[in-house]
Parts: sequence; C-alpha cells; structure tokens
Amino acid sequence: MVERSACSSSPAFSKSPSVDPSTWYPIEPSEDRMFKLLYVPDASRGMRRCFAERNLAWTKREIRFDQFEAIKDLSGFVHKCGENRNGVRVILTEWLWLLLMVNDFEDGGAFDVRFMRWEEFRDIVLDPPRYLEGWTTLTQMDCIIGGFDYASGQCDPNNPYGMNAKLLEMYEAHVAQLSCHTQFWPPIRLTRRAADKWTTICHLKIIAQDSSLYAPRTRILKHEEAIPPDAVLKRSHSECGRHVLLPSASPRCRTWEYLSTITNNGTFWMAQEHVPSLEWLGEWRVLIVGGRIITVMHTYKLHNGEWTGSEVHEFRTLDEVSRIVELETTSLDAVVLRQQIVNPQSGTAPVRRQGKREFHEFVMQTWRSLVLRETKDTGAKPSLCVFCRIDVGIRLDTSGTVSPQYFVNEVERTQNTSLWLYHIVGKTMGTFADTFAMVLKRWLMDIHNPHVL
Repeated sequence: MVERSACSSSPAFSKSPSVDPSTWYPIEPSEDRMFKLLYVPDASRGMRRCFAERNLAWTKREIRFDQFEAIKDLSGFVHKCGENRNGVRVILTEWLWLLLMVNDFEDGGAFDVRFMRWEEFRDIVLDPPRYLEGWTTLTQMDCIIGGFDYASGQCDPNNPYGMNAKLLEMYEAHVAQLSCHTQFWPPIRLTRRAADKWTTICHLKIIAQDSSLYAPRTRILKHEEAIPPDAVLKRSHSECGRHVLLPSASPRCRTWEYLSTITNNGTFWMAQEHVPSLEWLGEWRVLIVGGRIITVMHTYKLHNGEWTGSEVHEFRTLDEVSRIVELETTSLDAVVLRQQIVNPQSGTAPVRRQGKREFHEFVMQTWRSLVLRETKDTGAKPSLCVFCRIDVGIRLDTSGTVSPQYFVNEVERTQNTSLWLYHIVGKTMGTFADTFAMVLKRWLMDIHNPHVL
C-alpha cells in the first residue's frame, strides 16, 4: 500500500518561482503588421440615388479624391453629388464609408483595403481555373468582408446575386475552399448559425430569466397553423425590418398564403409577444465595438412609415420612467412620453449618471452573457466580440402592476447592420470607425496567431 503522504504533494519543480505563466503564454506574440483586406459590397444593398437618399443604410459624406477613385466603379453603392477643391461629396452605403475609414487607420499603416464588385467576386469564386489570377489575389487577402448575405438567406429565384440553386451550391463549395486560405468576417459558420435568430432568442430568454428580467415570449410557427392575431410575426434569416408584421398590418399579409410568397428554403416564421411601447416609445440602438458601447441612437417610426432618430446622451432611471407613466391619468400620449423619457434635459447630475449606469449595465451584462453562452455553444468566440448592435426597448405596463423594465428586441451582428449614421447630424463618427478598425486589427492579429487560444 502506498502511503498518502508519499503522493500528496506536487513535484518540486512545479513550485519553482522562476516559472511565470504570464510570460509563458502566448509563446509568441501576435504579429503587428499591415493586413490586406477586401471589401465586396453586398449585391442586395445596391440602389439608385433616388432611393438611396432616404435609405437608412446610406450616409452623406465628403471624401478625398483618392478615396473616390478607389470606389467609383462600385456602381449602385456610391453616388457622386458634387465636388470642391477639398474633395467629393457623395452618398454611399454606411459600410462602404466605414471601410474607407478603416483604410486610413493609423495613418494608413494598419490596413490595405481593396474593393471589388460582387459580380467580379462571384465569377472568380464560381470558376477559379478561368480566373486564376483573381483567385490567387483572393487567397492572398488576410480578410474578406462582404459578398453574399448569409444572414438573410437570399436563396429565392429572384435573388440579387445572379445565382440559381445549382450555381449557389457551386459557390458554397468554392467559398469553403477559399476560407481555408483567407479569413472571412464575420466568420461564415457563425453567421449561418446566428441567421435563424431562434438560437439568439433562446439565449436572450435564459439570460433574462437568470436576472429576473423580461423577454418577449416567442415561438416558432408551424406551417398553416392558426396565426395569433395579437402577435408580431418575424421571419428567420432576415433583417429585422424587412420581414416583421405587426398586429396592425393588413389582414391579407398575416395569412399563410402571403407568408409563403416571402418564405425561402430553410426559413421559418415566429410569433412574438407584441410590446406596444416599441411602437409609440421606440427603441434604443446600441453600437458595441470590442465590448464597449460607442454610441446609442433612439429611433421610432413616423406615421408615414419612415424611421427617425437622434443620438442619445442622457437616460432616465427606470424609477423616473415609472413615475412618469403613473402621472399619465388619461391615455398615453406617445409624443409627450418620448419628450419626457428620451434624452431628458432636467434632473440632477447624480440622477442622470444613475440612469446612464442602469442602461449601460443592462446592455453590457446582456452582451457579456450572450458572448459567453455563444462561446460555450460553438466553441469559438462570436463576432459579437468585434461588433454588434443591440436594440433595447422599455416594457411599460400602463396598469402599474409591473415596473418598467429594459428588454432586448433584436441583436444584429453582420456587415449589413444599419449604423443609423443617417440621423447622426454634425458628427463624422470617426471615433466609431477608428475603434472598429483597432478592434478588427487586434482580432486579425490574434486569429492569425496559432499560439493564441
């Protein structure tokens, strides 16, 4: 028999004070160099200037002449409005502008950003032997952003990508080969997983339950089952605004006959509990980069169906919101409530700090929990770590039986996520762009380092 004392202690060398784990890992630091990045604007986002003028995914900017030269051939994604001696006035997609800013990060020393039309990218991927030079260029990129929108499931016959089912299958196979050579952001596998929205909804529900918070009840609808008249209908593989039908929508649109016309292979519909305050109070769109809140926009829909919004700097505490609602003895006036709750211009500085702290703590606790749950689920850090937008609403119970609570209405995370730059007036949003570039570079440095776990 072996005595316990003979094997209870660790070997002497494991206690050596000369071994410092903090200097041992990683064995080699991540390489700090210039990264070659290719941006391919999503074909589904291109449009004529008359439509781009009022589209939330577009923004008006004045850019340098060399920047315009780099993107002028991206027809449908940038429209020239004029020029002066300082540069060119354009209206362009938000993410095209962002990638121009990424190219300027660290005085142009961090990234070599190149741009390619979708049609050229598609043709190269579909037939590498024929376009061998182009294929070689793609494999030499450190990262590719854009191209096919995996989050929206664009597989219907009228998709804007110019591919039928057979070509799409070929495209998928060749992109899988390409992804062995170059990194895609967001990673395609993780984007596909998040595209159905259901997994994220389930995570958010559990996160809310763990904190005794509210989350709208949601369930998957079976085809041809009775559609709940008081539920919001949401489709998977979709932008949150394109396939959302409120209870007030036309009865014709809330039928399976109509839903089938906008349902693609692999997509499904969900019924979500209707939260009236989302309609008349609006929601707060939070842009998070690298685990930091960069900016918050409050948005709501006008009577004509168009969105409007403003940047948020001040927040009410939820106790203040509760008192405001209690004082409304008659029917709630949406305009009055928005004026009182959104961006308050009164109250002491400590109360305003508390309101901001409540909001930020709710958002960041949700973000941290979602990152941890998705990491455990997939075995990989989600793209949420680099960038995401979390849309937050306030649940208001006019009966007074339930206190106001924040809840998450939507989480967006792809290169097509609206940044709401259209409504940020008088600011270049350069801080957002530089922070995104900094975090993206750090992510690329570590993703290319086999010694970083």
